[in-house]
Amino acid sequence: MASASPSILDGLFARPTLRRALVVPVLAGFRPGVSLYEDLIGLVRKPDLDIFGLTTGFGLLTEDRLLQHPEILGFSNDLDPEVQLEGVIRTRTWADSAPDEYRRIALLSYGPAMRVWSDAVGGSRAAPLVTIVPVSKNQGGFRGNALRRKLVRTMG
Repeated sequence: MASASPSILDGLFARPTLRRALVVPVLAGFRPGVSLYEDLIGLVRKPDLDIFGLTTGFGLLTEDRLLQHPEILGFSNDLDPEVQLEGVIRTRTWADSAPDEYRRIALLSYGPAMRVWSDAVGGSRAAPLVTIVPVSKNQGGFRGNALRRKLVRTMG
């Protein structure tokens, strides 16, 4: 009985290379296209990185979708409990499938959508993959060197 070459089997059963995800808050002054956002995110932007904006009502939206639909900003941080529940459901759905696609997930922790993230991701399959990168006003906020260093270190 002939056996298949190990290289053929390796190719058949190899898991595809997993990507990285960066989740950022969506705020009026911190969104795709704004220099503050582009300067910070540009430090880690690479082909294997997917960037998502976190909103209260929509959950996670891709960076491209945020650029295509800037009107989302008008109600992206709605604090109505029913709106937040919708965001939690959408984010939890993503979080339960994320380990199939991502090896590392970083969250820039800041703003009203953090409650949505906590409720959605806590206990999900994605939770062990998440590294929280806090945005501290005491250390310069989104402009701070401490945030820049930690983000670069986290995203590798």
